[in-house]
Amino acid sequence: MGSRLREWFSRPFQHIHKKEGSSIYTITGKVPYDGCVSGVPFEYDIVMDGIVDFAYRDYEIKVKTCPEDSYYCANDFSPVATGSAVIDPPYISATDGTFDNKIEISFFEYSFNSQAYRVYRSANPTGPYGYIGSTYGDGTVDGTYVDYVSPGTTYYYKGEICTIHGDCSPLSNNYAIGYSSPVGPSGISATDGTVAQSINITWNEIPSAWGYRVYRSETSTPPADVNAYLPPEVYTNSFQDSGADPYTTYYYWIRAYDTNLSDWTDLSASDTGWRTYKAAYNVSASDGTSTDHVDVTWGNYDDAYINQYIVYRSITSDGEKVNLGHSSTTSLTDNLALPGHTYYYWIKSCDELNRCSSLAGPDTGYATLASVGSNGALTASDGTSTDHVLLEWDPVYGTDYYKLYRGLTAGSRPANNFTTSTFTNLYRHRGNPWRSILLLGSSLHD
Repeated sequence: MGSRLREWFSRPFQHIHKKEGSSIYTITGKVPYDGCVSGVPFEYDIVMDGIVDFAYRDYEIKVKTCPEDSYYCANDFSPVATGSAVIDPPYISATDGTFDNKIEISFFEYSFNSQAYRVYRSANPTGPYGYIGSTYGDGTVDGTYVDYVSPGTTYYYKGEICTIHGDCSPLSNNYAIGYSSPVGPSGISATDGTVAQSINITWNEIPSAWGYRVYRSETSTPPADVNAYLPPEVYTNSFQDSGADPYTTYYYWIRAYDTNLSDWTDLSASDTGWRTYKAAYNVSASDGTSTDHVDVTWGNYDDAYINQYIVYRSITSDGEKVNLGHSSTTSLTDNLALPGHTYYYWIKSCDELNRCSSLAGPDTGYATLASVGSNGALTASDGTSTDHVLLEWDPVYGTDYYKLYRGLTAGSRPANNFTTSTFTNLYRHRGNPWRSILLLGSSLHD
């Protein structure tokens, strides 16, 4: 029979007759006859796809010639031909890491009379495949079977299609690979303002992981794209987000992957983190460049956010820090510094909401003491007494005490103090009428 009779099975007048007490079925129906060649009819090929109630059963097929009105058919049928139907194996697919606790197996091809989809599973592609369950349908919808598994599990699947009468197709020609995604890393933790330069994120390692990607969002919804991560990829269980804006709360997630970047875990649970302002840098206080003040300068990182600075001072490195005041620039003059005293200076950077960085510093600075007699006010008596020379000078601001030196010649610089006593600005000394020299700190004056 030839191909023109393929239209036959789409027509509405097929009939299936079962012989009484027999498992053999007779199919009757009309097919068109398109003419002859030298009185010999064309050969037709009847494809009975989708009309068979039972697969793997024998069917009797015979043909009778009829005119179009079908009332004057030939008296006899052709000799009987016997044939049987089979069911093609299904096409199936399985989810690839879509879920961490299950694998879904889907059937996309079905028989007209299919009733069940049977699922077989193996841990190896070559088998053996064992039956694990069925899902049921009516042949008009795709079938889906859910295989609940542990996270990070891979299986190979094949399937059968079965009719309402229990006849089943062969197993699928090809297997479908399905796997459940591993659970994302646990123990994620992001710092909350404890670090100024970055937000530091840590998590528990997954021994089988090759590397990790860190994901960030300002909302609780993680990025959907697996490639929307914060560079770079990391190979340890920690990450520094140095690109985070200060005082902005971020959500963080971690995903682990294998050596081929093909198997990904689920995203971890999220944790929030934020950072403070970076502390100022290069805090510098002047050392003796002035006799009445100390100049303090510094640099700052977060210029876009900072609009004020607070300067603190103490007299020891671990002493009480006194607020000297605010500055809108990166410098301040300490006019309250006593000459000859060393101070420690710290800087705090703040925004308009008074959110501040940690302290930067310290650096030490001091104002130098003016020399005794630098204004010409040092005098020594000349022969006004037979038992002493009277020295007089103006007091120097910030001085706690004075040291007295003397030499035998003008301009000489004695190596030792004349006395270890502490003097006021009035001193009498018995002896020769030598010229006296006063030295304060490292300043020497004739």
